[in-house]
Amino acid sequence: MTWENCDLRKWLNADFLKAAFSEEEQQRIRLSDVVNDDNRKYGTSGGNNTRDRIFCLSLAEAERYFKNNAERKRQPAALTKIHIPKVTENNYCSWWLRSPGNDPHYAAFVSPDGVSGQLVIASAISPATLCGPLYG
Repeated sequence: MTWENCDLRKWLNADFLKAAFSEEEQQRIRLSDVVNDDNRKYGTSGGNNTRDRIFCLSLAEAERYFKNNAERKRQPAALTKIHIPKVTENNYCSWWLRSPGNDPHYAAFVSPDGVSGQLVIASAISPATLCGPLYG
């Protein structure tokens, strides 16, 4: 399963977009060209590039935008804690990436300690988007 055909992608760009953002905010969210690279460690296919308003980061983006494991750690939002079964004693959780994992049926993730991984044990998402100017 690639990002192009992933149910999470469909949900983020439809139901989540409408529920999480006002109409004005939705207008400011840019349609982004999302590059879906192959997994460089395992060679699994990233599939076709997509155009999305909301997306998960790729392995490369997670490592580029967050320079170390500590920066990649995520705590779930208060509202979502009841839906996330796996958190550490420090309240960190794993989160999905859009890159393929070590198997074409699974996505890569970031573990609760901030390490990029390849197995299917993620329990949360950390959506990304590009926004336009407030007025204009």
